[in-house]
Amino acid sequence: MNPQQAEIVKKSFPRVLAGTLSATQVLYDKLFELAPDTKELFKNTSMERQSQMLISAIGRLVKSIDNWDAVKPDLQALAKRHAGYGLSPEHFVYFGHAFIHMLKSMYKNEWNNDLEEAWKAVYQKISEVMIGTLFENK
Repeated sequence: MNPQQAEIVKKSFPRVLAGTLSATQVLYDKLFELAPDTKELFKNTSMERQSQMLISAIGRLVKSIDNWDAVKPDLQALAKRHAGYGLSPEHFVYFGHAFIHMLKSMYKNEWNNDLEEAWKAVYQKISEVMIGTLFENK
């Protein structure tokens, strides 16, 4: 991720924050459409609470986006909390597609290549750290 992409993400995050619950519903609906087996991962979860935790985690990452060394331990801890849920590396691919789908739905006609590439770059960094943490000993 380059500095311009980091700025784009920081400037665009307030819109994500403003649409938290409806936006995350779009995300999870898309995730369950793309990977129906993931629905089982959330069977004992309050989706409202899950949505709040997701946006909160993204907010913390965006806040520290200029210092990935500071963010990495948080991502590793997040991955370890998810270790027992039965995640596979493919789930990260599906989640990434659902995440970008959610963002596109929020921005509608304002969505552009710069936004897409910036958010994809963020998600790529997040998923690399989490996948590395979850599957490093396998």
